[in-house]
This record gives sequence, structure tokens and C-alpha cells, in this order.
Amino acid sequence: MEKIIKNLALFILIMFGLNNMVHAQIPPGITPYIGIPVLVPATLQELINDGPDRYCVLSYSSQGLQRSATSCVPLSLGNQTNGFTANNSHHILTSGTFDIQACIGSAPGVYLNTFPNNLQGWDTATYGVPRVMKILNQTVGDNTASSVTSYYFKPTYEQSILIFSFAFVTQSRDVHDKTENALFRVEMTDSVGNFVTGSAQNSTFYIIPTTTSDPILHPCCQTLDVQYTCPMAMNGSPFDNFWADWVKLAFDLRPYIGRTVRLRVIASECVYQAHWTYAYFTGYGLGGSIEVQACGDDDIILQAPQGFLNYTWFVNNTPIPGADDYSRLERGRNINDTTFRCEMTSQTGAPFSFTANINYYNLFPSFTWEQTFDDCNNTVEFTNTSEIFKINNG
Repeated sequence: MEKIIKNLALFILIMFGLNNMVHAQIPPGITPYIGIPVLVPATLQELINDGPDRYCVLSYSSQGLQRSATSCVPLSLGNQTNGFTANNSHHILTSGTFDIQACIGSAPGVYLNTFPNNLQGWDTATYGVPRVMKILNQTVGDNTASSVTSYYFKPTYEQSILIFSFAFVTQSRDVHDKTENALFRVEMTDSVGNFVTGSAQNSTFYIIPTTTSDPILHPCCQTLDVQYTCPMAMNGSPFDNFWADWVKLAFDLRPYIGRTVRLRVIASECVYQAHWTYAYFTGYGLGGSIEVQACGDDDIILQAPQGFLNYTWFVNNTPIPGADDYSRLERGRNINDTTFRCEMTSQTGAPFSFTANINYYNLFPSFTWEQTFDDCNNTVEFTNTSEIFKINNG
């Protein structure tokens, strides 16, 4: 009997260990993209092709997603079905229009534009013309009550900053609490689900509208600077619509160069499939460095990656007056200005810092020459003896 009990205890211990192992989340058939991928290609089929370059998984469910009221751990997606049912779960937009479900009560005739206004830094050679993906729609209780888009990729030095823009529209109901209401969420993790900054707050953007029963912001959520309510009298909906204008996020993936990361975008109706939510998003990659332009005695121009908030510039660890909140800095040539730093934050609150070291040089031109004579040609050979001296740092 004692042996049976020991074997049973060993079996339970083994099963407990297996159930608590961290399993890689790269699905079968997925090959992580090298660099920042094209989030919205010309067709959905390009994202779900069966070839060796597939880096994205589109999925949907007929159920609203359950979520914890207090925990910021990744959502369990439950019975998500791979694939898509365009135009319900995923739909690609090639041009902007107005979303009449997203109005401003105090500004009749003003609506959400389905394309973002500001895409500074977009490289058409790499990402093609701007496109937007819409996930879910305003049909309550259809066969895609929740929708997920997951990308797997390996950042490179040239593409280590992800700029992600989104807008969303939802029916928030004050009869629901935080565990029930519709939601929209963006999250950036490594391949096994750990948040890239070690913090759920800094690695996700989590929207669950507050209600009368939950007036305090959800602990996993961020506040929004640009959000509106669209009254039911203006859009024909039986309930007010809560929506956010285009929000630009930035994720710093420099620590993950060469390692697989996952971007996951999630939208879900309320858990009862009675109140909808949907979202628009797009994005692109940037290099994780400050670009420096300088020529001779001209001013030095420094450009930090765009898409962040609260830019603060330093030279030799001293703040530069008047440079706050600008991603571009132009400064007169000064051989004592050797180290520039720009600090900023993403709208998720994640801090960023970029540094550029500046070297100054003097050129002393010089050359020697030698004339050669022969029967057919007379030639002159020049030899460059110019010297370049580094002025600062020895």
C-alpha cells in the first residue's frame, strides 16, 4: 500500500511539473519573420499562406473572451479557430473613410477616420502603401464574437522599434463589470509569453471600458488622451458607443534583436456576445538609433525615432532648454558637444533612451606628385598625403 501511495505521489508530482512547464508559443508551421513584418499586406491570404514564410496566425471565435478582473497575465483565448471569415473577423482597408458609429456628441458630423492621420516614418519601399486591418464588426453575436491577429518575428538592428497605431469602437454597458464588458488589447511578448519589458502595463495596451459598478480604471488598462462617446441618438445604436481616435504606440525591441517576439492584437464582444467591439490597426518598423546629419561647419541635426511621447534631449548629460517634446533636434556645431541622449516614453508608459556619440574632425589636405616620361606617354602620378585629425576624445 505504501508503494502505491509513493508511486501515486510521484505521478502527481510529474504531472504537476509537466503542467507548469513553460511551453513555446510559436505555432506549428510558423517561421518568424526577420525584422519588423508587414502587418497589413495586400490580401489576407498573404498572412495565412501555407508556405515557408508564414509568420502570422489569424483566428476567431463565436464566443466572447473571458478575462480576469484583477490579473494582467496574458488572456487565455480558449476555443479560437485558425483562419478568417472576411469581412467579419479580419478585413483589409486600402483607403480611409468615416465610421459613423464613432461620432462626437458635441461635434455633429465629425467621425472617426478609418485611416490614421500621421504615419511619419512609414517606408513604402519596405512596407508598401499604407493599409489598415479591421478586426470584428458592429454585428452583435455573429460567428466572430472575438478575433485575434498574432505576428511572430525577430527584430534586427535596422528594424528594432515597432510603431503600432490603432483605433477602436465598442458598446460599453454599465450593466456589465470588468469581467464581462467588451475589450480591445494589444500585447508584445517574447515567444513564451513573457512581456518584453517585464511589465504588463508597459507591454500591453488594454481597453475595458469602466462602468457604474467599476468606476475605477482596470489595473491592466491605460488611460487614453483621445476618447469619445457617440450618443445613441446620433448613430441609431440602442446604446452609447465608446471609442478612441488613433493612438500611436512604440515598442522598443532592441533587447530582442535576433530573438522571436510576438505581437498579438485582440478584440472581443462582451462575454455574452450581446455588445460588440471592433478595431482598426496598422504599423511599421524603425531603426533603434538616433540619425545624425552633419556636414562641415553646418548645424548638426539629430532625429530620434518618431511615435513616442515626452521627448527630452540631453547633451553631455545636461538637459537642452527648449528641446522638449520634439523628436528632431538642430544644434550649432560645437566640438564640446560629444554625447547626445534622447529620452521618451511610449503611450503604454514604457521608458526609452537613445544615445548618439558625435566625433569632430579637421582635414589637412596635402599631396605629392611625380612626372614620368617615356617614348609614348607623359604621365603625372598624384599621391594623397592628406590627414584627418580627430578633434575630440583624443
